Amino acid sequence: MRTEVIDHVQSHFEKLDQVEVRELCKIVDEPSVDITNYRPTVVVFKKAGISDKIIDVLPRLEIFHNSFVFNKLWDLECGKFRENVMSLEEVVEQICEPVFVR
Repeated sequence: MRTEVIDHVQSHFEKLDQVEVRELCKIVDEPSVDITNYRPTVVVFKKAGISDKIIDVLPRLEIFHNSFVFNKLWDLECGKFRENVMSLEEVVEQICEPVFVR
């Protein structure tokens, strides 16, 4: 799988103590925002060129990644593509989405 975008993000943010918050998420400059219920909008992935399709699948992957059934289905789908180098978009379309449907 081609991971250039992920490698770029990872190398850029290796030293998080030197990264400004505005590089990671959208800054809200609104005094009326209820801070206890506010959910920040993460922008670091969009700035790196990662598509919405990939970003949208991440929460589901986080939920299911420890599931035995999910991992078995994942392995079955991945087995179809072991010889091919795939982009992240192709992984979402050809592996993630079919596994989520099953």
